[in-house]
Amino acid sequence: MAVQGQAYCSQVQPACQSGNYCAASGVCSGDYEPKACGSCSNNCEAKATQLGLTFDGEGEGVNCLEGGLCQIYKVSLVAKSCELICGAATCYTSSAGFADTGVSADCSTDWSEPRWEADYGPFISVNCTCTL
Repeated sequence: MAVQGQAYCSQVQPACQSGNYCAASGVCSGDYEPKACGSCSNNCEAKATQLGLTFDGEGEGVNCLEGGLCQIYKVSLVAKSCELICGAATCYTSSAGFADTGVSADCSTDWSEPRWEADYGPFISVNCTCTL
């Protein structure tokens, strides 16, 4: 949850319904926000960037799950495995678009193998969900 609009505490910082206000991220540390995922020091966006997981497309980005787990959505226009796309993060879903058909498989699936295009038509993109 974002910081309350007009509520401020005595230190002239926005009041939080839970946790502490993180000045660096501008969100409350007790709320499940990507920039302060359970604590001020757990910035999901920064962690993704450190792993080289940049976001340049629609449907990409980070989310924060309960327990301080960061979830990363990554789309690749290059056919390869989600294990490679997630890198040091842990992949837990893998799907690819071929023509108008989406296909799911395990994270180690190499979507560049010719059999995928032979079965499902032209390659469009790989969609990976990773956690860290």
